[in-house]
Amino acid sequence: MNIMDALISSGHSNSRSEAASYSIMLGFQNHYSLLNQLSKEVIVLEEQQKKIKNLIENSFILPELPPHESI
Repeated sequence: MNIMDALISSGHSNSRSEAASYSIMLGFQNHYSLLNQLSKEVIVLEEQQKKIKNLIENSFILPELPPHESI
């Protein structure tokens, strides 16, 4: 809160909400490379999860069940 208040006092922001937004933006800019790399790795993980799911689903060979007969 002190940092946000300092941003307001110095005229960089008009409100705490604006100061918080500004702080978040600075954080993203300073860590863009890391966030970009993490984003790429998340995509790789999601693709691997899909492959695993497909392998599991395609590996089950279910016997054909006889047609349902009335009693």
